[in-house]
Amino acid sequence: MKWLRWWADEIGAMLAPVRNGGGDVIVGCDDRGVLELRLPDGRRQLIAPDAPLPGDMLKGRRIVLRLRPGQALAVDMRLPAAAAGDPHAAVAFELPRVSPFSPEDVRFYIDDMRRSETGEQLEVTVRLVTKDRLETCLQRLAQRGILPDLADFADADAPGDTRRNFLEKGRGMALSRPLAVAAVLALVAALLSPLLYDYLQLRRIEAERLRFSADAETARDLSRQLAGGGGAAADAQAFFARYPYISPVIERLSAALPDDAWLSLFEFSDGEIRIEGSAASAAALIGPLQDALPGAAVRFQAPVYRDALSGREKFAFAIALPTAARGAERLPEDRE
Repeated sequence: MKWLRWWADEIGAMLAPVRNGGGDVIVGCDDRGVLELRLPDGRRQLIAPDAPLPGDMLKGRRIVLRLRPGQALAVDMRLPAAAAGDPHAAVAFELPRVSPFSPEDVRFYIDDMRRSETGEQLEVTVRLVTKDRLETCLQRLAQRGILPDLADFADADAPGDTRRNFLEKGRGMALSRPLAVAAVLALVAALLSPLLYDYLQLRRIEAERLRFSADAETARDLSRQLAGGGGAAADAQAFFARYPYISPVIERLSAALPDDAWLSLFEFSDGEIRIEGSAASAAALIGPLQDALPGAAVRFQAPVYRDALSGREKFAFAIALPTAARGAERLPEDRE
């Protein structure tokens, strides 16, 4: 169960900053890569760039990257009183006017904000650091396995304040509690995963059984249809034997109808054919139908209407075949 102990150690490490509250480890980083650690008990320790970190002094504690004078700047500015609703945005807007930097080049936070004596303005002190300098410090710390929760500029021994933080929102301590909850949930999921796997396997097997049952029933239905198909074929042969001229009628109708005409119904009864369908123009079909069936009387059997979605016209035609053709084996020849 080594992995369970590993989970417990990791969760404990993430919960420790939330549990202990104080106990910050202040980390300073100079341009040479030398680290200065200030521990909660007041001890200070300098660590050379190549020297290893001592033991577990950082485990379970909140880490604050403390920038020195010369690494961060203080800028004073005045803002309209209305900026109190969103002073961060107002500072970003005014920053190019009061400093050589744009908001895209720096990280900043509001160190102090107060109303002027007249109450019409806000007097604001902003701490800022260039992104390049901050990222350089963070990279040097990351190479030593140190991931700060906060980055600020303050007195050497001042505790870290989450309101004063150069790091992006959502980084560091703001993630400790959600990450701890996520870790606990992941641990529970890991413990339950064998049971969940067995449950999903049973569900899959049951779904396969139902599918095979449905396929077997479909096969039985198809067999019954095929077994009865001989009667349908015999009925079709009897029909064409009784009305031998219907076969060429169907061929001529198929050739006469344009490609954009679709048939949804074809019926024949007492020497009359009834067709229903849709086309771009129903009236344009009358001529081709009459030409295809010489002597036939083509008439509309229902009003034509246009479908609102497709824009096509719905039609229903009744075609009365010539009396001479109803007992013949073929239709009369086309008229010249």
